[in-house]
Amino acid sequence: MDALEVNDMAFIPAFPLMRRITKNGVHYINGVPVAESMFGQDPFEPVKFSRVDEIIASQTDKTGIKIYDAETDGDMIGIAGILGHDGLRLTAGCAGFAGVLALVLGFHGKAQEVPDMPSKLFMVCGSVNPVTRAQMDFARTHGFKYISLSVEQKLNPSWPGSIECEKFAADVMTEICGSHAILDANNPDEAEATSKYEKAHNLTIDDVRLNISRAVTGAAKAIIDNGLDARLICVGGDTLLALMNYVGIHELVPICEIETGVVLTSFAYNGKNYYIMTKSGGFGEEDLLLKLAIKK
Repeated sequence: MDALEVNDMAFIPAFPLMRRITKNGVHYINGVPVAESMFGQDPFEPVKFSRVDEIIASQTDKTGIKIYDAETDGDMIGIAGILGHDGLRLTAGCAGFAGVLALVLGFHGKAQEVPDMPSKLFMVCGSVNPVTRAQMDFARTHGFKYISLSVEQKLNPSWPGSIECEKFAADVMTEICGSHAILDANNPDEAEATSKYEKAHNLTIDDVRLNISRAVTGAAKAIIDNGLDARLICVGGDTLLALMNYVGIHELVPICEIETGVVLTSFAYNGKNYYIMTKSGGFGEEDLLLKLAIKK
């Protein structure tokens, strides 16, 4: 708003296709007010309010942010019509509203096709969201290899990039042996041991979050450097940013939305093109990973 020197901005946080709606100013996830949903129990950034105006007020003193209710894609199109081209100059919210912009702005084009990609899927997960955990559990029961970091590996800031990390990557390459695989930083079976390590080393919640994202992506980089031939899927914004930092990549090329809420992009690293799918931890059905595994 400051950069564009405007006093008003439309904010449309709904994403009806993902069962995220806004009604009477309250944001709902699968019919539950957001602060009472799984997002209210996030260990790192719990959502404390369900009213969108209270969430925004807790983050900025800016006024002029106008919040719009929406329960359907039809509502989204209606909002765009109300705003008109001038009002659409600056909008914010979830990806749900972006989906109607091409229509209301009169853009026309050819849908991107899914390119030829490696047949195997390799997931890098730093999310603790229950939706993601259910997706991983479902994938594991359907043949995905599962590798988790130990407490020492994920919380010791010196582990990523170490000789031990390099050996871990080599062992993973042997273990997965061309299978679909998951690299997970948050094994729930180690919750108690994790808590003890945090207390013993006086780690703050921010320390834990940073160490975990660096550890899982540092391990992912080492695995890639060991010759991984797979499509990547990265879950969680912190994880994606940490991975990009580790491999020294500063841009992703968007290709298409391969599933609702899952975006396929590519990047170049060490002279090779890699495909990476990204999604929020709370997005997707239980069988999402299996659906993505057969898209090739």
